[in-house]
Amino acid sequence: MPLARLRGGGSDDAGPPAGGPSGGLSLVSSPSFQTLARLASRVKCNSLFVDAATASGLYALGKFTSSFINGQAQDVRWLINWAAIGIVDGALTSSWYALIQTLANGSSYGPVSKTLLMMMASSFLYTPVYCAYFLVLISLLEGQSWAGAMERVRADALAMLLNATKVCGAAALALARCRPPCGKQSGKPLTRQ
Repeated sequence: MPLARLRGGGSDDAGPPAGGPSGGLSLVSSPSFQTLARLASRVKCNSLFVDAATASGLYALGKFTSSFINGQAQDVRWLINWAAIGIVDGALTSSWYALIQTLANGSSYGPVSKTLLMMMASSFLYTPVYCAYFLVLISLLEGQSWAGAMERVRADALAMLLNATKVCGAAALALARCRPPCGKQSGKPLTRQ
């Protein structure tokens, strides 16, 4: 929404003076609000940023909730670690789905076949990669060495993959069909600005 409308004006160029009726700065005309508004307008169609930020928040919320339910004290360091894992996961997962969506859009298959192929690619290609990088990240954030992280991958990746496969197929299907429409119009990709 243009800032002039937020201030009550009728067009993008019109609006009440920045000082408002009392002559002081209004919230909408403050430099902080203007900066946030510019940032929001730039990231609203940046699915990579939105996905990374969303995953970061959800990972931290999940850790907070888990600790709360289990009666454990909240450790801010671990909340930050889980948020960091979420950033990596959100960015990589967003990039993966953008890639397979682009590949699917270039194919001549029908929508159902495209969705099934995307789901299978996610289950058989991306899920093992996810399990490996998750185990590496969590190990490094726990303070283990690179060798310790690799040992954890060797020890736990298969069990994690088997557990993840139970839900990742359904999640991949849902995510493959629910890519945000941002940056598209009438089925034709638009150039992001």
